[in-house]
Amino acid sequence: MIRDLYEKQEQKISNAAMETLAIVAYKQPVTKSEIEAIRGVKVDGVVSTLTEMELIMEVGRKEVMGRPILYGTTEKFLMTFGLESLSALPELPEELLDGVFKREEAADIGRDKESVHEEGVPSLDQTGHE
Repeated sequence: MIRDLYEKQEQKISNAAMETLAIVAYKQPVTKSEIEAIRGVKVDGVVSTLTEMELIMEVGRKEVMGRPILYGTTEKFLMTFGLESLSALPELPEELLDGVFKREEAADIGRDKESVHEEGVPSLDQTGHE
């Protein structure tokens, strides 16, 4: 799904980065710990790489203890994958809905997420624009 869109590009991305990017794309805004819970491994390096590649960015802070950083995709992500908006993401295969993403969370995928507002941090609408 995401990899198929990306293979049209010249720049290569690791499987770990592609998995992480897919999680961010479908579940944003999302924290590192939420990504790690899905992937089952630490993602510090991968998140750093995707941020440097400008495919994801910090979009705010989660209002829980420790106020972890929330990540979302960027306009460059949309352009790189030839998407007009996040709603143009391919549907997730059934096996992913059964495994990685819980069925009750599947209903939220593709819906408008609440914008994350923090002073000095841009909020994103469904297209990734401020």
